[in-house]
Amino acid sequence: MDDILAAHTIAPFDDCGGHVNTHVGYHYHAATDYLTDAGSEADHAAHIGIAMDGYGIFSHFLTDGSAPDDLEKCGGHENESLGYHYHARAVESNAILSCLHAETG
Repeated sequence: MDDILAAHTIAPFDDCGGHVNTHVGYHYHAATDYLTDAGSEADHAAHIGIAMDGYGIFSHFLTDGSAPDDLEKCGGHENESLGYHYHARAVESNAILSCLHAETG
């Protein structure tokens, strides 16, 4: 948060948990109901985006309301139907992902 304040690029978050700044353009800080209501894939979680390394990003909670308990340090895991993918961090973390699993392209 200090970096954001120091860069003088504060903009209010929109209903989707994102905003625009002059350095990186539009980006998300949280997965809100607008994103998580997008529908689920394979009865897993809502697919809300694609990370810079090409892996899918899914909502924090699974369709049954629980959070996955087998995530690695970057917030990802693998299953048969979806392969490797991320789950967004909790809203209060102020970041969707903590790191990336692979190099960005």
